[in-house]
Amino acid sequence: MFNFDDIFNSDWRTINTLEKLSHFEETAKESIELLYSLALKKEANSKDAALSFITMFQVHFAETCLSLTDRTQIIEKLEKENGLSELLVNAYSRSLKAQGFSGNIRTEDETYKKNQYKPINEEIIEYWRFSLTKLIDTYINNPNGLRNSARDAIKLRLQEQLAHGVSKDILESLELIIKSEDGLKDDIRGKLLEVKMERFGLRNDVKGLVVNLLERNEPKSLEADLSAVVVNAPWLRERKEEGGYRDLALDKVEDLVQKIIEKKINWIEHIEILLKGNQNHTFYFAEKMSQIYPDKEEILKYMILAYKNIDVKEQSSVFALGLIKGSDNDDFTRILIDACLTDERHALHGIRATTALKEIKFEDLKKILSIIEKHTEFLYQIEYINLSNLTSDEIISFIERVKVIDHAFSLQLIWEYLRQTKFSKYGELNSWLNELLWVDDILSFRSSINTSLHIELLIKRSIDNDPSEEKIKFLLDKIILEYKKFPVNDSLIDVLLFFLLEEYFEISWHYLGHLIAKDKKSTFSQMLYFLQKYKFDTKNLVSWSEKDSDYPAIAMKFMRLHSMTDEGKLEWDPITFDFLVKNSNNSEVFETLYRRFSSFTIVGTATAEKLLNERKNLLKQLIGKGNDDFDPLTNNLIERLESSIKYERNFGENYELGM
Repeated sequence: MFNFDDIFNSDWRTINTLEKLSHFEETAKESIELLYSLALKKEANSKDAALSFITMFQVHFAETCLSLTDRTQIIEKLEKENGLSELLVNAYSRSLKAQGFSGNIRTEDETYKKNQYKPINEEIIEYWRFSLTKLIDTYINNPNGLRNSARDAIKLRLQEQLAHGVSKDILESLELIIKSEDGLKDDIRGKLLEVKMERFGLRNDVKGLVVNLLERNEPKSLEADLSAVVVNAPWLRERKEEGGYRDLALDKVEDLVQKIIEKKINWIEHIEILLKGNQNHTFYFAEKMSQIYPDKEEILKYMILAYKNIDVKEQSSVFALGLIKGSDNDDFTRILIDACLTDERHALHGIRATTALKEIKFEDLKKILSIIEKHTEFLYQIEYINLSNLTSDEIISFIERVKVIDHAFSLQLIWEYLRQTKFSKYGELNSWLNELLWVDDILSFRSSINTSLHIELLIKRSIDNDPSEEKIKFLLDKIILEYKKFPVNDSLIDVLLFFLLEEYFEISWHYLGHLIAKDKKSTFSQMLYFLQKYKFDTKNLVSWSEKDSDYPAIAMKFMRLHSMTDEGKLEWDPITFDFLVKNSNNSEVFETLYRRFSSFTIVGTATAEKLLNERKNLLKQLIGKGNDDFDPLTNNLIERLESSIKYERNFGENYELGM
């Protein structure tokens, strides 16, 4: 086989070229083999080459002109020359694909489309049987890692082959796997249970064969039953006639609970299987058992003993939470919490159980806080706890201890408490909350899922409650610091600045505008980008500009310049026009005006030349309106715009631009 080490380098073009060559009989076989060689190399594009190689073996939309028979010869040749590999197993798996095919853009190119091989049904059936035989042979006769890969490949294609392919053949393959594994394993059982659902559209005869296989291989022990029906059973959602959905798997769980109770089966000795790893339907099992079993505390005793034998990283809280749901009793929940908190190896379940209490008491929180303070990684387990039953003094005491561990999370909890109590306690907590909130890191706090909405709302409510100049200036200083960072990706900053300008313009802009006007180092560039999008009230800007000689040029940056008439012409904003006349001797104002008039955005239907001409006409309207210095400034702007117009006419691309 050709050695790609002889090529200095390869990239996506190499793969693209080999795919194209696979459409022509003279080069197709060698191209596919070269893709295989490239896929085995440890290079950046090896994964792309592997994917391209694998897709060559699907029955539809493969990037090749080769027949299915030719493709089986290629894969057998590669196996003979190089031995069986994970990549070849994946190719056999892709060859069994029976639905959901897709091609790439080249599929629609007639040059390649006409060469793309389109097999007939008989060929496809034979091809699938060939691949299935190879996989089952690998499973039975290849005891190394490829045995599991072959099994996974069969499992992956099981449902689509039952629905659209060689259903009897793949069921025969399953029989061999079941025999080899001394029973039907839960993962394959789950696939078979799912494929019986109406949405898969199995033929009745195939569905009958599936049901028969399942019935012949039902779990033969209670532990196997718990594993198959409770722990690993898939979700089998089915639409009900009256609307909504039901989960057929939960019916099986309920049947198992009834069977255990009626036959007085000793299931508790197998409880460990319900306390570790993923647990699909264990919550429902525990809930039902808690409602029926006569001695819940006996269950609890065995649960705690079993936890001690399970590695902490493998433990699951699902069963414990299901017991709580079924008991629907805070007294039992507290018994469970106390039992879990007796040992740090299973204390986490007690902390999670605390969030299930319907009416939390301060004493409940003190119990878990002593654990959380030692194991701070447990803190986020109480994220959704309902604290509404606490008094103001109790919530303060609780949050103060949480703040020591994680200040940001303490704010998240207090926000949830305020929401849960419909802000009825806000007045009592306001002074304390301000101390908690108004700190240097105020804009850095995030929730456990990295959101800042609660911080935004806490800040807004605090300012609305007390719009002091001190608070607003403090927040503006923090906002300015955030804008100086690059890049600025946090919408919280924009939202808060918008809020301050909308609701508290006089304090906010008088402070912020002054800082911008006196800035000589252009340190506000990021913030100016936002301010230029903000719709200022021009009257407010004019009033502000009269307070300092440096202010008018800054005001001009943000004033509304003009609007459009019904005839599509530009006309001055009257307030801005009067402002320009009044500041006719201020060259900085006119320089700012020029910068705005000479810039444009690529939107709309007007050309740049037309837009600049419209603006030039606006400037002409200013001539003769101001003092002696006014006309020279205006004429200078007109001349500069005319230069821009000439450039656009001769060298520009006449963009379609907005007015």
